[in-house]
Amino acid sequence: MSVDLDSIDNQDFSEEIPASEGSVVWHLISQLKPGMSLSRITLPTFILESRSTIQRLTDWMVHADILRKIATEQDPAIRCLHMCTWLVSGFHMSPRTPKKPYNSLLGEVFRAVIKESNGDIGGTYVAEQVSHHPPISAFHYKDRKGNCIVWGHSEMRSKFYTNSIAALMDHENTQVNFECPALGETYRFNFPDMYGRGILVGKLVMEICGTVRVQCAQTGYTAEVVFEEKPWLRGRYNVVNGFVFGPEENGKRKKVIKLEGRWSAFLKATDLRNNNSWLAFDVRSAVPLTVEAPPLEEQNPYESQYAWQYVTKYLQMKDTKNATEHKLALEEKQRAERKYFEDNSINFELQRFRYDEETQRYVPLDLDLSPYQENEAQQQMPEPFHVPVNIQRAEEVGASKPMNQIHREAEERVLANQ
Repeated sequence: MSVDLDSIDNQDFSEEIPASEGSVVWHLISQLKPGMSLSRITLPTFILESRSTIQRLTDWMVHADILRKIATEQDPAIRCLHMCTWLVSGFHMSPRTPKKPYNSLLGEVFRAVIKESNGDIGGTYVAEQVSHHPPISAFHYKDRKGNCIVWGHSEMRSKFYTNSIAALMDHENTQVNFECPALGETYRFNFPDMYGRGILVGKLVMEICGTVRVQCAQTGYTAEVVFEEKPWLRGRYNVVNGFVFGPEENGKRKKVIKLEGRWSAFLKATDLRNNNSWLAFDVRSAVPLTVEAPPLEEQNPYESQYAWQYVTKYLQMKDTKNATEHKLALEEKQRAERKYFEDNSINFELQRFRYDEETQRYVPLDLDLSPYQENEAQQQMPEPFHVPVNIQRAEEVGASKPMNQIHREAEERVLANQ
């Protein structure tokens, strides 16, 4: 290939722990024990991200235009390659240094349109926090015209391991489908795990580690993409390797396409059937789609950006104290609601998903797997959410307070302490 792949993305994206955070780091050390949940500790500002988990999942949608190629591709091996390319493509949008999103509240929701460079709506996205213990997020991306449907749920388990924080996602509570209605094909896959290295000693850097497994039952093609952990002494960060395999024959899978690259830079594909190689993805030329949520004044109190607006405001001001004041107020509201639900044996009612007992999966209520029709109306911003029914009941009986009251009281405490 004529391009010098090794020159792409040679930047060092690690950073030193800010000197001003030193006392916070040692306070962090005093709280931590290996394997404990991060939800039990107060994190320093430099590893907090100003968006919640269900919004962060949109990173996988910013190159969803890659998925449109599947419906028009004749070769099932290349269709599986497109799936792998899309799965790798979204990671370069995430913060390069360890950033932990807010733990989404039970019943928290997020909606957005995914816009193309010309401003057209390419797809819609809705997500809902369907469980708090364990923390499970359900999501549904819909691009009807492109015959692209992504739906599923993931559980992000936050853990501390000596000098790292981890967002563990590769387990049974993460199950995701890509559906291509035009072909009647379903691709099932998982997500890899994320690690924030150097949170106590050394430089901060984020690593994606683990194996993504892709399976298409209709074609028999599968794939494995391995996100490599950087070796201790040598090697590079962000390396990915893998293969697309043909249908199993006599208990064996034949390698059809080889994948190699770095998720922060490029993905190179080599067709082992003819030894042709090409760049399947290049961050220098890829144009991300735009994720656009409604303005705050049009959001429901339980939509992510509205619920966390004051935490975000103070984090952006680097005001840890007042960000924590609002964060703790939201967490206390959630604890009060959870106690009310448990004391009264109330099952939480979801808005856009249902739990299917047979498959043990959260399924979108409006999941439409029929092929796109030319006379379909253009997709628009998903319909507004309401305050979850169970939470309305808790507020009506005084077991919880409305979101705006929580915000107002926390702000009054902020002003009183100035």
